[in-house]
Amino acid sequence: MQRSAVLLTIFLLAPHIARAQKNEVFAGYSFQVMEARPSGFALINGWEATYTYKFSGYLGISADASGDYGTVTNSRMNFHSYLFGPQMEFPVVPKLMPFVHARLGWSRSSFQGLITRKPSFDLGGGTDYKASNNFSIRLIQADFITGNFTQSSPEIRFSTGMVFQF
Repeated sequence: MQRSAVLLTIFLLAPHIARAQKNEVFAGYSFQVMEARPSGFALINGWEATYTYKFSGYLGISADASGDYGTVTNSRMNFHSYLFGPQMEFPVVPKLMPFVHARLGWSRSSFQGLITRKPSFDLGGGTDYKASNNFSIRLIQADFITGNFTQSSPEIRFSTGMVFQF
């Protein structure tokens, strides 16, 4: 009898659980403002990709990778980050989906021949515009990232691009 009740509960809840489990992939352009001593700040461009698995309609876990590249004082600057952490969405307006995230991971930076690998943390969020059931446009995403070239201030990264849900 107890087995039947458990099986019946699983059978009845399975469609709701499956519907709540969503995958989301973001791919887009990244623009980062980095501290680059002694010259001040560097503006570098690149890419960002994120995979998010949603446990519920609005709470998920995301894995993010990015790469930004530029030149400062005639030296090549590269920055890559690999981050993992929770993401939460706040449906306010039917077509707009604001979100926030906090992720931990590591970063790899290269400047004037010096390569550093450091633990990193990012805190940020943004807004997606839902164009259809399976496609959104990330209007803006802004992140503060630590663990880069210097520890005196966090770097700022802005991103925009396409979001696919399946």
